[in-house]
Amino acid sequence: TAGPDLATGAWSFIVGLVCGAVVVFAVSFFDRIKADDPVGATSVHLVCGAIGTIFVGIYSDVSIVAQITGVVAVFAFVFVTSGAIFYGLKAAGILRVGEQEEIDGLDLHEHGVAGYPDVSLGATTGAGPVGELAG
Repeated sequence: TAGPDLATGAWSFIVGLVCGAVVVFAVSFFDRIKADDPVGATSVHLVCGAIGTIFVGIYSDVSIVAQITGVVAVFAFVFVTSGAIFYGLKAAGILRVGEQEEIDGLDLHEHGVAGYPDVSLGATTGAGPVGELAG
């Protein structure tokens, strides 16, 4: 959380309002480009985190240039470091689980029980086919 000690109640509301709107579009964007981010963490932490950090330069005595520089520096570090780690994991063949494990769910393979027993891909449950559970 960027600069919570520097934001007034009004500025906190404004930042929350802006980020609350932007996160919806960011999630849609990352879904559209097929980024593997099922919980929207990239939208919240990268996009809204950057916005919140830059806002500190707007509502406080901190330089906005310093805030933008910080956002760019952190992004560059995380991008390079994460890229190296993920490349290494992929090269070692341990980045992802197998296709069947993805389909069945890791709860079943890791713990021996289904995490959501009423929901499974292509299966029918007591509540009806998947997709009709909320009916």
